[in-house]
Amino acid sequence: MDIVTILSLICLAASALVLVPALVLAVEMVFARPAHAADRPMPAEADGGAVVVLVPAHDEAAGIEATLAKIKAGLPPRARILVVADNCTDDTAQRARAAGADVVERFDPAQRGKGYALAFGVKALAANPPDVVLIIDADCEPRGAAIAQVAGEARARNCPVQGLYLLDPPDGALSQYMKVAMIAWRLKNFARPLGLMNMGFPCHLLGTGMALPWSVVEKVNLATGHLTEDVALGLDCAALGFAPRFCPSALFVSRFPSNTDAQSTQRQRWEAGHVSIITERVPRLLGIGVRQRNIGLIALALDIAVPPLALLALLICASLGIPAIVALLGGWTGPFWMSAAALALLVGSVLWARELVIKDTMSILDLMLTPAYVVAKLVLYFRMMVGRNVEWVRTGRD
Repeated sequence: MDIVTILSLICLAASALVLVPALVLAVEMVFARPAHAADRPMPAEADGGAVVVLVPAHDEAAGIEATLAKIKAGLPPRARILVVADNCTDDTAQRARAAGADVVERFDPAQRGKGYALAFGVKALAANPPDVVLIIDADCEPRGAAIAQVAGEARARNCPVQGLYLLDPPDGALSQYMKVAMIAWRLKNFARPLGLMNMGFPCHLLGTGMALPWSVVEKVNLATGHLTEDVALGLDCAALGFAPRFCPSALFVSRFPSNTDAQSTQRQRWEAGHVSIITERVPRLLGIGVRQRNIGLIALALDIAVPPLALLALLICASLGIPAIVALLGGWTGPFWMSAAALALLVGSVLWARELVIKDTMSILDLMLTPAYVVAKLVLYFRMMVGRNVEWVRTGRD
């Protein structure tokens, strides 16, 4: 076998690896039509079962009172709030108590992270467990009857339920970076889960606005410092037979950090965690799904195998350039056309996502400047490669 044939085989494998996630993304976008979701019945609201809203909080004194006021405004009957003041160096606990919430405090600097805080809170509830535990971040607010909807749906389905979690833009004019970040966020948190739901598949958990029946909570291990503990939790639930479901009518909202350092910290944590989930969990999940003939688990594994959009774009571009050179040297042309198809699917998916979720704030001209956003991510990916951070880092608040 000559060197050109060997290079052609390598290019074929690389092109297949980018074509599959691009195809998964495109299929999700095809089905991500709100009209489909509108035909479904509204979720049931909590029907009298006990609900605890669990709020993990690390040094959130500046905003905890406002968050709790908004949560209390949407509490259904027989619901209460438990704040876990986790490794706090400020007066978060005192402010939360003054706002009328139950509070437990945890001090363990060796185990930092939201997962450990959640596990501590669940342990505190074990003596008198509720029917449903609803997790809301300390910088997140429910809108309307969102709490009652996801809690009622979780009880009715006996599985985790994820509400629609969106980020509002910061005050002031939106930068080009922020516009592209918003479309990436809404594609990930709205359009793609909507597509999965319309196909009858489960979704991933997003860390806030998620309700879990107690019968599920007591079976999973929450005590983890993983960078994306929410995704890991959803996959664990699915592997146990309790795949999460999407509830797009229940809206939970946080705000994009306007501080560039906070944005960078947040994005690096999410994307490093996502990549680690792909490498650590996807092959095993696919194997379990195939052995169990569990199409829902396979769908979740394929969905999480789609890399962050900027990384996928960079991988596709690389898989276009190298096969083109190999083809010019007399190698196979198939890998080049496979990568070209992947690029077309990615562009089409982003264009359709703009029409679905962010048309009002992002013009076609803005979208044409997206390659600059992708190139800017090279710095982030370089940092991930040379100094992989596996510890949880709190995102700075504005």
